[in-house]
Amino acid sequence: MSREETLGKSRVIGEAKAVARVREDDQPVCLNLGSGPFVLPGWLSIDFSISARLSRFSLLRAISVRVGKWPEGILCYDLAKPLPFPPCGVDAIFSSHTLEHLQLRKAAELVKDCYRILARGGILRIIVPDGTNSVLRGQCSPISLESLFDGSVFDSRPDLAAINNYGDGVKPWELRFPFLSWLSVHYHRWAYDEASLRAVFEWAGFRDVLRKGCHDSRIPDIEVLEDPSRNNEFALCLEAVK
Repeated sequence: MSREETLGKSRVIGEAKAVARVREDDQPVCLNLGSGPFVLPGWLSIDFSISARLSRFSLLRAISVRVGKWPEGILCYDLAKPLPFPPCGVDAIFSSHTLEHLQLRKAAELVKDCYRILARGGILRIIVPDGTNSVLRGQCSPISLESLFDGSVFDSRPDLAAINNYGDGVKPWELRFPFLSWLSVHYHRWAYDEASLRAVFEWAGFRDVLRKGCHDSRIPDIEVLEDPSRNNEFALCLEAVK
């Protein structure tokens, strides 16, 4: 099935319903991808962690399975699939410590889908763990996403090869037991430095990509959403405008 066919199929889950949950009185539509158990006014929280999925079953809650306290209003949706939103209908997208849990190709497709659904002037802000040594940080020349896909970049960037020793982020046991891959959503599948994350943004269509510090954003009131402990000296934050 092509990506276009998959996209059409995914919209069966209720594209209009998902947008209606956050668009009230013509207010901006803002998405928090990989939100965890947090719901904030004006933001649609989307999460697909194991805890988020288990929390939907009242029986598990009734027998005190430790899935955490997940409030109502969180859309449980697999971010490895096309986002269930129409083109150019979203004003801001925020994602903190989520992209690294996807295989590289899936992560790149997600960022490209963010570009599709963002309105002109919409903002994408992504935070991931910084996979590079602080000595090398900011000293790496630009790279292309294609060189990451085919692995050719690793000849000149052994540091990236060392932190991504599973190729495209597929764990060896997943190759033998693919039906269990959903269990590994908690694990990191890819480690980024600034050059590789920037390559993902640019491959998706973004051009004005800036590295940002904590609470330094073109998204209004970002301090309400962004946890300083998740965007610190060990994190990498890039932001772009469509």
